[in-house]
Amino acid sequence: RDRGEWVISRQRVWGVPLPVFYAENGDIIMTKETVYHVADLFEQHGSNIWFERDAKDLLPEGFTHPGSPNGEFTKEQDIMDVWFDSGSSHRGVLETRPELSFPADMYLEGSDQYRGWFNSSITTSVATRGRSPYKMLLSHGFVMDGEGKKMSKSLGNVIVPDTIVKQKGADIARLWVSSVDYLADVRISDEILNQVADVYRKIRNTLRFLLGNINDYNPATDRIAEADLLEVDRYILNRLREFTAGTLDHYESFDYLNIYQEVQNFINVELSNFYLDYGKDILYIEEKNAHKRRSMQTVLFEILVNMTKLLAPII
Repeated sequence: RDRGEWVISRQRVWGVPLPVFYAENGDIIMTKETVYHVADLFEQHGSNIWFERDAKDLLPEGFTHPGSPNGEFTKEQDIMDVWFDSGSSHRGVLETRPELSFPADMYLEGSDQYRGWFNSSITTSVATRGRSPYKMLLSHGFVMDGEGKKMSKSLGNVIVPDTIVKQKGADIARLWVSSVDYLADVRISDEILNQVADVYRKIRNTLRFLLGNINDYNPATDRIAEADLLEVDRYILNRLREFTAGTLDHYESFDYLNIYQEVQNFINVELSNFYLDYGKDILYIEEKNAHKRRSMQTVLFEILVNMTKLLAPII
């Protein structure tokens, strides 16, 4: 609503040409015949041919126009705005690759693209296809340093992702992404990453505990039917289902921060502070095949399987 008319031409040395010709009297020549002919030349020789050949060699053989009695023509020197290029990617990518489909499920870019790629894409698509090229948009803020300052080489505050991965591991980098509200600008620093690393270690240690305590459990032969589980085990199983359903809902809405917070809450409050602490004596002291022990192992197995799946996108 706030945008004016889009001037799609630019004065640059090189780019995507505007397939426009001019007659001797200044008449504009841009017909279906001339445009398709130029398109065929581009397909055969690439767009550089526009800059390499004279206008008469870019027009169909034998082409005439009443405004050019001497058969002389000139070609447009301006190029297409690069936003028109990127805004037409739905035509060049989605509609030409068999593994993809139009419209795209989602366009993802920085919050500065509402007036850029998002806008040019929907403008070109609605004009030529009558609909948006995407089903939904997801935008994100930008990464700042720990003090909220824009990263700059001159300030020496640039944090390179490869450095994070080498020093702390890819899991920490991935988990950090889920720990921030990406809709706004986000901060990153060694201190922040160390805090995320502490959360990661808690998750890892909890999963190791689960894995270690079902070492002698075979779900095919040792599983206890839900109706026969102890009450506390049924309670945790129900909490697991609620946690799983909530987490899946958050994934559907790309709400990774809530996933990060819910994972911490489930592991710290439901498991570490309550269920696993309660169950240590059962796991360590009860007979191997005791009903109470197998009941708890049945639930631990379900927790481990579900947690592994739910954490896979963010760790």
